[in-house]
Amino acid sequence: MASNLLSGYIGNAPVALYGMANAVWSAYVWRRAYRHGVAGAKDLKEEIVERALERRIRTFKTHAAINGVTGTVAGAASLVTATLWYGYPVLVPCIILSIFCNYVWRHRIGYDRPLIRQRLRVDKISLIEKLKSVASSRQILKEAPSESLPKLVTDPGSIASILEFIVKYDLFNDFCVRLLKDTSLSTSLFGTLTDELIMDPQSLVIADKLHLPRLFQIAQTTINEMGPKRFQYRERYLLEALGCYLCARGVETTSEKC
Repeated sequence: MASNLLSGYIGNAPVALYGMANAVWSAYVWRRAYRHGVAGAKDLKEEIVERALERRIRTFKTHAAINGVTGTVAGAASLVTATLWYGYPVLVPCIILSIFCNYVWRHRIGYDRPLIRQRLRVDKISLIEKLKSVASSRQILKEAPSESLPKLVTDPGSIASILEFIVKYDLFNDFCVRLLKDTSLSTSLFGTLTDELIMDPQSLVIADKLHLPRLFQIAQTTINEMGPKRFQYRERYLLEALGCYLCARGVETTSEKC
């Protein structure tokens, strides 16, 4: 009895409490996604953006539902295992579904985004235009990755235009890493490399014209390798921002929250 109490009920109580908290949070996330979907269906007329938002909302709701139910069942089953063996078979599908939920979150929902250092004003039109631009860029990379740079950049012959594009889509750090790996080029541009080196777009804009072909090549490699992931992340957080904006605008005269 002491063993059942300590290793079973008391030992597994935090798991059950976590399952309850996770269920409440999942219900909140599901409701939030539902409200974003309703707001999007009401206000959006752009087919590409509407389809992308619907797809994300559907994935969010599915993940929240499975995650909430799995956590609740796993918490209850963990308490049952203190005295009954058939709590263990119930935990097996819960573990499998938890792995599935983690995979979906990492590869279909979650995203990284650049650190915002200042507050930006956003509106429906600007968000939709950004999403359409991202969708177009992803399509270009998908169809012809090796020839994407001339189609993505306004002036593909200008290093300033290329760097502006790279900074805009959060690719500058990746670009710098690849540049530093080319020891001969980085030494020519910055002299003897030290433990601390500050690189910014302006220092590359004034680079000797002899180095431009290699810089263009590094930029193309960076966009080919990291572009799809960055564009995907950008689309995800823009869809999140659009859903929040539409939902907030729809309830701005009420006490409800999105």
